[in-house]
Parts: sequence; structure tokens; C-alpha cells
Amino acid sequence: VHKSSSNSSLGSTPGKQQWWQEKFQAVFLPSIRHADGSVGFVQMDVSLNPNAKDVRVLTFEDRHDCMKCLTVMRQWPAMASAQLSMGAMPSAVVEHEIRDSYQRQLEAVEGGSAALTASMPSGIVVFRRGKLPLRVGMDESEFTQLVMYQAAAQLALSNMGYKFDDA
Repeated sequence: VHKSSSNSSLGSTPGKQQWWQEKFQAVFLPSIRHADGSVGFVQMDVSLNPNAKDVRVLTFEDRHDCMKCLTVMRQWPAMASAQLSMGAMPSAVVEHEIRDSYQRQLEAVEGGSAALTASMPSGIVVFRRGKLPLRVGMDESEFTQLVMYQAAAQLALSNMGYKFDDA
């Protein structure tokens, strides 16, 4: 889904759009509904530096890649009691919506006795079509390593101003 224009989101530099905000109208997000009823996005610390944390929500340019991610995750024992699904959000507001969702969960937890186990994400990572070579049967550690390295590469290129307009 390609995009023509958008507003800056909270995770972006004010006045500057991210490459994916310029290129896509929407991105696809895998989400998890746990047995206890809690719902969340798939997020991961993608920092290659063990002394730094860079938690990103995983999103995809292509819905088929997002569905493949869900297929891989469904096979993990830790996901046996969870419901995995896919959603889409407008690229103009996705980071803002994720942060708002986190804030609402935090406020709900502060009013109750439960603890919020998710970290506030520093943003999202948008995996380009076909660039995350997922395969059925991957375990969680293989998936994590693949996501970390691809995210690091894309984030580094993006920080250098690369617009990913070669596809």
C-alpha cells in the first residue's frame, strides 16, 4: 500500500517523515491476545549492543510477510494459548497509536494490581517485502536473531538517509 503524504508521528523527528511514512499508506502488524485477555503488539529489543535497549514493534510492508510471521510464531510452545492476528494501521499515525495504547495499558495497570510487562517501544521497524527470510519451523532464537540483524541493517540505512526506493 503506497502513500502520498502524512503527518509526523511521535517516534519520528518533528517535520521529517520516515521512509516508510513517505512510501506506504499503511503497515501490517502482528498482534497477540494472551489467555488472560491482554492484547499486545509483537515487539523486540533489536539493539545489537548488549548495554543499550532499542525496543521496536515489528511491522511489515507486505501483508503476506506479516501472515508468514504469524505462521512461524504459531508453532512456538510459548504461543500455544495465544491468539495471533494481523492488523493494519495508517503509517501516518502508527507510532502515535502504539504509544497511546501503551499509555492506556500503563494507566489501567496503575489503577489495578497487575503489572505491565511490556516496555515502551522506541518506535517501529518496518520490514520490507521479502527481506525477512522467515521459514516455517524457525524457533524463537532463530527468529530473534534474524529480526535483530535485519532491523539493525534497515535502521542503520534509514538513519543515513536511505529511502528504500529501489523496490
